[in-house]
Amino acid sequence: MGYATYRVYKSGGGFEFLETDVALAFYALHAVLFVVCVFLYDSKNYKLLAILKGLALIAGIGTLVTYFLIDSTAGWISIPFAIAQAFCFFMALKLYQLNKNVPAKLPTTVAG
Repeated sequence: MGYATYRVYKSGGGFEFLETDVALAFYALHAVLFVVCVFLYDSKNYKLLAILKGLALIAGIGTLVTYFLIDSTAGWISIPFAIAQAFCFFMALKLYQLNKNVPAKLPTTVAG
């Protein structure tokens, strides 16, 4: 995705055009959601994990579509990325369905 993002930035004219801003914002949104999801596996909050993975899938599809509109090569490069996001969402949804009755661990803080 790095090369695709580079192509979009260069072909789209940098941050001076709205189309490029939207495309890179979709990609940045996905990156933020991905980082947040990493911490949810340990807390066993599978419902929130499935919701955030669904949002990441939407951001991945948005990235795919906007990259195609700016640079077709970047769009083709991002197809496996969108497929991987769909698979991650499916797995998170199944994880939630299989563990519906397991209570989520609340984060603990150390007072000191």
